Amino acid sequence: MGVVHHHRGAVTLVVIYGFISMAWVAYVTVPAFLLLAGYSITNALLEYPLGDLVSSAPPGEPLTLAAGTTIVAGGFIVGAVITPDMTRFNRSTADVIKQTVLGITLGEYTIGLIGVLLAHALKSQDVIEIVTSTSGFIGTIILIAATLKINDWNLYSASLGFANSIDTIFGRRLNRAVITIGVGVFGTFLSAVGILEQFIPFLTALGVVVPPIAGIMVVDYYLLRRHREELAEGARTGALPARQEQLNPVTIIAWATASVVGYAVQWGIPALNSLICAAVLYYAGMKVLALVQRRDRVVFPETAT
Repeated sequence: MGVVHHHRGAVTLVVIYGFISMAWVAYVTVPAFLLLAGYSITNALLEYPLGDLVSSAPPGEPLTLAAGTTIVAGGFIVGAVITPDMTRFNRSTADVIKQTVLGITLGEYTIGLIGVLLAHALKSQDVIEIVTSTSGFIGTIILIAATLKINDWNLYSASLGFANSIDTIFGRRLNRAVITIGVGVFGTFLSAVGILEQFIPFLTALGVVVPPIAGIMVVDYYLLRRHREELAEGARTGALPARQEQLNPVTIIAWATASVVGYAVQWGIPALNSLICAAVLYYAGMKVLALVQRRDRVVFPETAT
C-alpha cells in the first residue's frame, strides 16, 4: 500500500510540472513497457498453445456481452473525449493522427490482447501476479513505472477539466497546480480505502456516464453546427475563441437523463443507449429552446476566455 501511495505522489509531481515532465516519463517508461509486454507474451506463448488460450473459457466470473461491451466501448469513448487534452500541443494534424491511431492499434488492441492472453494462461486477473509470474521483480518495477505514464494523463485531464469548469461557470481562474494537488490527494485517498476492489463497477459507470458527453459534442458540432466559425478561426490563429458559453443547461439535463437511462435500461448495450439518448435529447432540447428564443441557434450568456 505504501508503494501505491508513493506512486500517486510521483504522478502528482509529474503532472504539476506539465507536458515536459510527462514527455520525459513517456520516453523512459513506454519503450520499457513494450519490451516487457513482448517478453511476457513470448514466454506465455512458448508455454501455452495460442489456440488453447484463445478458445479457453474465462478463468473468472464471466461478464455478459452487454456488460463487456459497455466497459470496452466506454473506455474508447473516454479516450475520444479526452483526446483534445492529449493533443492540444501537437505540432500538426499528422502528429494528432499518429498519436491517436498508434494509441488505439498498439495500446488498445495489442496490449489489451496480451493482457487477456496472459490472464487466461495464468488464470488470474491480478496484474502484479501476472507480470511477476512472467518477468519477475524487474518486470514488476517496469509495470509500476509504466502506470505512472498512464495515470499522469488521467490526472492531467481531470485537473484540466476542473480548472476549465471553474473558470467557465464561476469566472474564477484557480492555479492548476493547486487543483492538480487536490485531485491527486483525493485519488490517493480513494486508493487507500480500496477503490480498486470496485474496479469493474467503476469501468461500468464510466461506460454509461461518459458516452453521453461524446454524443452531445457530436450533435453540437456536426448537426447544430454551433460555434463553427469561432472554432475555425481559433484553429487558423492557434488561439482559443475570445468568448465562450458560461453554462448550457440543456447539456446538463441531457447528460444526466442519458446516464440514468444507461444504468436503468437493461435492453441492448448501456454505453450505446446512453450515447444515443443524450444525442437525441440534446438535439431536441436545443431545437425547442431555439423556437422559444425565436432564433436560428440557441444563445446562452458568455464569458471572456
